[in-house]
Amino acid sequence: MHSWSVSVDNNSFDSAGITKDCQEAITEYIWNGLEASATKVVVEITEQILQEPPEIIIQDNGTGINQCTIHETFGAFLSSQKKSKNLRIKSGINKGKGRFSYLAIAPAAVFKTRFAQSDGAVCSYEIRLSSQNKAQVEESEVIPCRDATTGTDVIISINDHKTLSQLQWQQMKKKLMSEFAWYLYLNKAQNITISYAGNLLDYNEYIDENLSKEQTITIEGYSFAISIIVWKNRIDNSSKIYYLDSGAFVRDVENTSFNKNAVDFYHGVFVCSSFFDDIPVLKNADDATIVEYAPGQRAIMRELKKQIKDYVYAVLRSHLLLKADSFLATQETRSNMTLFSEDEIGQAKKADFCTVTREIYCAEPRIFYHLKDSACKSLLGFIALLLDSDERENIITVIEQIVDLTPDQRAKFADVLKITSLKHVIEIADILQNRYRVVEELKNIVYD
Repeated sequence: MHSWSVSVDNNSFDSAGITKDCQEAITEYIWNGLEASATKVVVEITEQILQEPPEIIIQDNGTGINQCTIHETFGAFLSSQKKSKNLRIKSGINKGKGRFSYLAIAPAAVFKTRFAQSDGAVCSYEIRLSSQNKAQVEESEVIPCRDATTGTDVIISINDHKTLSQLQWQQMKKKLMSEFAWYLYLNKAQNITISYAGNLLDYNEYIDENLSKEQTITIEGYSFAISIIVWKNRIDNSSKIYYLDSGAFVRDVENTSFNKNAVDFYHGVFVCSSFFDDIPVLKNADDATIVEYAPGQRAIMRELKKQIKDYVYAVLRSHLLLKADSFLATQETRSNMTLFSEDEIGQAKKADFCTVTREIYCAEPRIFYHLKDSACKSLLGFIALLLDSDERENIITVIEQIVDLTPDQRAKFADVLKITSLKHVIEIADILQNRYRVVEELKNIVYD
């Protein structure tokens, strides 16, 4: 073993933004494996044997830590603290610091790593870190490795029972899902897997695949791969657009403006393109990130944001239609919905009522949010009454007294009312015509 020091003193570690959360520390090491091109990450907790404490082992099949570049990996310690929680996949903000996350779990960590040399031969060696001298790195001799696969095993002893409890599967599941579900979904074609204590992370538990969409568009010769992910549950950093360059570095982040918590529309948009490769990212006086776009680039961004907005709205509408159907079914079960006769005319009126109510729900779901049964019954009855009279166009006026409709929403609403009105008239005419035919046939049977 020989040792060398990171170019930072012990006191600097306390202000460097290294996590003090043991769960966050584990995700840091998983990200490190993914950033090293791993397709498989396995986390295991060993049982306590005699007087030996249990260990948590994070194994990956990535490229390993090349001994020739170890000073860049552990030595390039960046001390700028994270100003906001962000996606960390291949993020330069966290370079070098993630290796020291063991400090949130135990006073020491061992890295057993295997890497490929320039001639293709796989070699292995160990790296040891300790809290006694945080800046010191102990490194073993490099030896040939019989195992032809590269990768890294991070081994950390767990001396504290509270920490051990927090790192159990049931305590970690939600954290792991919110942290990695989007990454597993976006990279599903690569068959990337993350296993924790024998449990395989399944993004289907957290992501609504029926609503999540992917498409590629081209603007001014640049290709943009857009992925909209809809989560089944609330997560941190929801309702945001993440702009990634061709290397999957996050270059810019902004809100989507489609935060519909009233209907649980938890989503994220990921846009990947080489367009962002040359966009300069600066820091202001508060160490916050500022992205500078040239005039030509700003025009491309305006068009891109417009298309993203339309794309997200289409997904939101699909989500709202499902929520509207669920809402109407619930109100019918609670007897809050107007009763329609079971004959054909009554069912045609019911279909007309449901179509219009769905559109009202999509335009502004907050109208129906947390309504008491009595209020909901009155509102639905009022809509049914207007539709059954000559005043159906006044529904728009009534709705606008409650919420502000955009010109597009108002025009769409007017079209729906006209179309449903015409459809309703045609359906009633068909029903009456069919009944007339039945009466004529009965006459023929009776009299002829």
